[in-house]
Amino acid sequence: MTDSIPERHRYPRLRLFLGMSAVIFGLGLVVLVSAVGHCSAFGGACPSDPPALWDDDVFGSAAAGGFIAVAIPMWLREPTWLRLRTAMPVGLAVAVVVGLIARSAAAG
Repeated sequence: MTDSIPERHRYPRLRLFLGMSAVIFGLGLVVLVSAVGHCSAFGGACPSDPPALWDDDVFGSAAAGGFIAVAIPMWLREPTWLRLRTAMPVGLAVAVVVGLIARSAAAG
């Protein structure tokens, strides 16, 4: 009989703290980008055509925030390779949706 703790059950408070920090940081990034990401913010001028999707700073920043807020806590819940393979596609799907919503909101 061993009294060792399985690897996935070690440091539950640290994993909880890191997961909550990732959610707060990711959502904060999305809110910040959505609030100040409009092209006319700070006296700027809006171009007639919006930039390409991958060149749009609002889309990229909001997508990164959405990915961080979803994928990291999902993986930290049970940090295994299988959970990582599940968290990555879910995080990418959420990132695209959040990025598109933030881009639409910033475009006015």
